[in-house]
Amino acid sequence: LTHWLRHHRIHILQTYFIDSTLFGVPVARWAGVQRIIRVRNNLGYWLTRRHRWWSRRVEPWIDMTLTNSAAGRDALMAEGVPARKIAVIENGIDVERFVADPPRFACPLRFGAVANLRPVKGLDLLVRAAARLAPKYPHLIFEVAGEGPQRPELELLIRDLGLEARFILRGSVANVPEFLAGLDVFIQPSRSESLSNALLEAMASGRAIVATRVGAAQQLIRDGIDGLLVDPENVAELVHAMEFLLQHPDVARRMGEESRKRVAESYSRQAMCRRFEQFYRDFGQREAEQADRSLVNSTGRSCCEPDSTT
Repeated sequence: LTHWLRHHRIHILQTYFIDSTLFGVPVARWAGVQRIIRVRNNLGYWLTRRHRWWSRRVEPWIDMTLTNSAAGRDALMAEGVPARKIAVIENGIDVERFVADPPRFACPLRFGAVANLRPVKGLDLLVRAAARLAPKYPHLIFEVAGEGPQRPELELLIRDLGLEARFILRGSVANVPEFLAGLDVFIQPSRSESLSNALLEAMASGRAIVATRVGAAQQLIRDGIDGLLVDPENVAELVHAMEFLLQHPDVARRMGEESRKRVAESYSRQAMCRRFEQFYRDFGQREAEQADRSLVNSTGRSCCEPDSTT
């Protein structure tokens, strides 16, 4: 990689995820890359002590960190990253992939989620909420698309609560838009999130949302307009919000329409690309100005002025 970076005279390297950062940052510096940008789009909830130790070692070599939400910026600042070295670039999705047909609210009713099966996603809370709703609404089923290490634990909880026929773990789903189109309401009971692509995709599908007040969910979801927000870890609130939408399907449909419009206007793939383009224009302009000042300081003239000795 060092040879490749030198051979192609790479000026800026952008890393993504923790492994590429811990590997790529020192290699880029050894190769003489002048500027390094990293991306961190989570709140750091899963970072181990070793991750944090190594991150502190490479941090001085990183010129800018990109994150996708204000919550991500706050988490980075709490870890000691200066605000001047953080830029927020919100996610965007390909809205056209998602068909925004209104939810049917016909039997069977389907509430569901798209998530990795990990404790941070709060799916155990959704199972417990489902256990409270199931006796009252016999035609309501829950479906989760996603795979992960928590599957055995969730399967055991589903069996213990007698929900085998009512709570279905679909595993990895190749066609997420089709899965979302089959839901009436989308649930995100996460304990921690930054700016969730799964939430954006559900909004693009025109689904009303029930989500916890974590990370950027409070930015994406206007409570009572695009969906309903509940406190994390609060099963009773989760049940109440879902039951409200069960009893008011017209409200849920209106929320879904608002969700779709909001994503199309502010969180499309095109909008995200424009944000990245603007960031790199601004970053490149600052670098050019800094280089110009450095050259003026060292030679006494601007790099734009001709060199009479050439």
